Amino acid sequence: MSQNPPFNPPPPPPGFGPPPPGYGPPPPGFGAPGPGYPYPQAPRTSGAAVVSLVCGIVCCIPFVTSVIAIITGIVGIRSTSNPFVRGRGMALAGLILGILGLLFQLSGGIGAGIWWVASTPERLVANQFINNLTQGNLDAAAGQCTSNVTRDHLQSFADALTSTGTVQQSMFFFAMNDRATGGKIIQGQITFTNAQQYQVFLTMDNDNGTWKIRDFRTFPPIASTTTAPSPQAVPSTQQ
Repeated sequence: MSQNPPFNPPPPPPGFGPPPPGYGPPPPGFGAPGPGYPYPQAPRTSGAAVVSLVCGIVCCIPFVTSVIAIITGIVGIRSTSNPFVRGRGMALAGLILGILGLLFQLSGGIGAGIWWVASTPERLVANQFINNLTQGNLDAAAGQCTSNVTRDHLQSFADALTSTGTVQQSMFFFAMNDRATGGKIIQGQITFTNAQQYQVFLTMDNDNGTWKIRDFRTFPPIASTTTAPSPQAVPSTQQ
């Protein structure tokens, strides 16, 4: 009787060998940044944007702050193109406020200039009137006034000016409409050599194209020492 040959199991198929070795260290790039690769920057606010917004709101110095707001607003908008720089909204608001402020100030300056030029005839009459009184030329001063201004009123005002001191300068500004009479009221300032200053208000009527003074007064009232032993205010010519 023949014996069967011994049974030998077949070898395992390829790929089922011993387990692969363990995973090693992670590849570069998963740890701290290598040389030449700095950490990302934290976002910051543009200083130019802040300055633009502040100058656009404040406008404390005419024209200057508005121009600064416009310039820094443009710089701030450009700087915020960097993704790490914030403040674009502030820069844009400051730019708009600066432009509006500049337009408003320019229109105000132009309007004041037109008003100043339009007040030139009244201003010339007022300055000449004060000069005539301080120089004692009452006849010329009377010729600049309406008939309700008496010579006594002029003499009292001239004496009050002389007793106060020597007039260094008289300056008048803008003429305003007097709604009650249809004339003009012009305000000015008289400065004396002793540093005293008084506000002057002259009321004028248009007499056939010529401005005539109907009333004059000062604030505070200039004291006259010629008509009474105690200081007395210069009377108004209005009755």
